[in-house]
Amino acid sequence: MTKPCNCIAEVNKTLAQHNTMLVFTLFGTPSRVIVDTTQVETGRGKKKAAAMIATFCPFCGERYEPEPARPATSADLTAMLDDPTVAAAVNEQAGGRAA
Repeated sequence: MTKPCNCIAEVNKTLAQHNTMLVFTLFGTPSRVIVDTTQVETGRGKKKAAAMIATFCPFCGERYEPEPARPATSADLTAMLDDPTVAAAVNEQAGGRAA
C-alpha cells in the first residue's frame, strides 16, 4: 500500500483558524473522514441516520485501502489455463494427470 495522504491533518490546520475541525475515525490507518448525516423522518419505527465513512479521501481522491480482490470469473480461469506455464503447473499439481 502506498503512504496514506495527509489531507485530514492539512485541512484541520486550516480549519483551526475558524475554531473548527473535521470529524474523522479514530480506528484504522489512515483515519477516514466521516460524512455527517441526519435523520429526515423521526418517530417510532423510523430508521436512524446511518454513518457514512469515506472509501476515498474527499480532498485528494486517493483510495484509503487497496481495492478488494474480486472472485475470478470463468473467463479469467479460461484465460489462465490458456497460458502454457499455468497449464503445466496445474498438470504437475494433478500428478501429471491432464484433465
